[in-house]
Amino acid sequence: MPSHKRLSLLSPWWKRYPDVNSSFPQEPGRNDVPDPRLSVGTLVRLCGKPDKARKVLKAEWHRYRYRFVYIVETSGGSLPYWFADQLMLDGENQPLQEQPRWFNSIWRKIFS
Repeated sequence: MPSHKRLSLLSPWWKRYPDVNSSFPQEPGRNDVPDPRLSVGTLVRLCGKPDKARKVLKAEWHRYRYRFVYIVETSGGSLPYWFADQLMLDGENQPLQEQPRWFNSIWRKIFS
């Protein structure tokens, strides 16, 4: 099956994160830090299921997407991860905007 047909069969969620360079894992750089709005213990809501507030349990670097993912508590016992723009802070009704990579270095300088 041609690759463009395979892409059309994927869910819209995966189309948001194309696989450009994804076959080359990359460790986080010096300026790559988790979004400070999503620290451990922060209450968030999933954009696809906003009815329940959930705690952020952990932030991890995604070696193939070159950005942080956030592990949130679930009722099923599994520990799925989410990208920042798939989450909403509790009490807000808009998804978080992913911070540009340069933002993290400025944030680090201000609060360190």
